[in-house]
Amino acid sequence: DHAITMALGVARNIKVLDAQARKSTMDLVPAMPIHQFVDQTFGVLGFGAIGRNTASKARGLGFNTIVSDPMIPADVTEKDGFKVVSFDELIAESDIISLHVPLIPATKHLFNDETFAKMKDGAIIVNTARGGVIDTDALIRAVESGKLRGAGLDVLEIEPVPADSPLLKLNRVILSPHAAYYSEESYFQLKRRTMQNVIDVLKGRECKNIVVPRKK
Repeated sequence: DHAITMALGVARNIKVLDAQARKSTMDLVPAMPIHQFVDQTFGVLGFGAIGRNTASKARGLGFNTIVSDPMIPADVTEKDGFKVVSFDELIAESDIISLHVPLIPATKHLFNDETFAKMKDGAIIVNTARGGVIDTDALIRAVESGKLRGAGLDVLEIEPVPADSPLLKLNRVILSPHAAYYSEESYFQLKRRTMQNVIDVLKGRECKNIVVPRKK
């Protein structure tokens, strides 16, 4: 939900439009360009549970939605009704890219100057995964230069965001304080599922979301 919210907020340039309205002006020029979703490609990097749900919501809003995940075999071209593409194809074709990958050596600064250069002019990036997947300095350069239209960032390399960060001056960047995990419902479910796992283990039942499977 949070990834989609950030994507739409940047795509519709809500932050800039809000600022214009607060200045009692009807001038839309500072917020342009704004495109219809049906004409845009939404790329999801990482097709786990969160990525899959994000892709479904994006498709429901009318985006042409594509996905990429290194865990999907190279000969698979479609999964759950979504077109599967390579990483290079994803960054070249997407108008919006939403990140749903872990921070591991292979994904550290996966999005850097070189990656941004290969993306569409005016593309948008949304990160609700881990801050280190994006090189923050490279992102700032890409937004300042106009290469990227904007970004939605719930996670950053340094948290909380430093008071002197250039990100704070970019009106096409939407920030939130590592809050994507939170909703009233999910906070309740987090505690309930934790206790349910304890109960399942004590009763000898298989529990969900096992990190290290028990030996048979």
